[in-house]
Amino acid sequence: MKGTIGSVVVALVLTPFVSGHASDAIFTQSYDFGSVDGGTCYTSVADDFTPDFTGYFRHVTIYQYFNASPPTEVFLKITQDTGDINPNNATSIISGNFTVSYSATGDSLSAQPIYEMTLDLGQSVAVDAGNLYWLVTGVVFNSCVLYQDPVVFGSPMWYFEGGQYHSFAEQGHSWDSFFELRTPVALQRNSWGAIKASF
Repeated sequence: MKGTIGSVVVALVLTPFVSGHASDAIFTQSYDFGSVDGGTCYTSVADDFTPDFTGYFRHVTIYQYFNASPPTEVFLKITQDTGDINPNNATSIISGNFTVSYSATGDSLSAQPIYEMTLDLGQSVAVDAGNLYWLVTGVVFNSCVLYQDPVVFGSPMWYFEGGQYHSFAEQGHSWDSFFELRTPVALQRNSWGAIKASF
């Protein structure tokens, strides 16, 4: 990968109101409740993406529902594929537990509300057009990642089990997650108190 990771300063304004995005998406498998086919609750899932232009992102938006209180942090990793279309062999670009900002979508699954979750990676991440990358999302106990069927971009998601990732295609599923990678522009976010008040 030609790009490097550089730090940028982003101001986050805490507000108890649900707010829209203030930044542009560099890649999107946008959430659409009409396309939701279910949720998977493996400890970690990996989904591929190939940006169509070179650029940077700092925020990642994912979609989950919870059978318990949502976490304040979620594990997330961005990796670059080595050419075999396999997240097990990909090279890590950024990895860690990141603070989550929540917005209620107004939709629910399994009698639980679906949340739009935005993670600030704390730095800009560079990606190059045409290269294959993986978004690896951690799933805490009693939470599930939403999926759509069939695949929208690339190949089906992979799930973590037995110390490695396996393609859902091996189970006969052609699932894609919903997520967006957003450029380094400040986002508003909900306060945790406002989220807890919704339970």
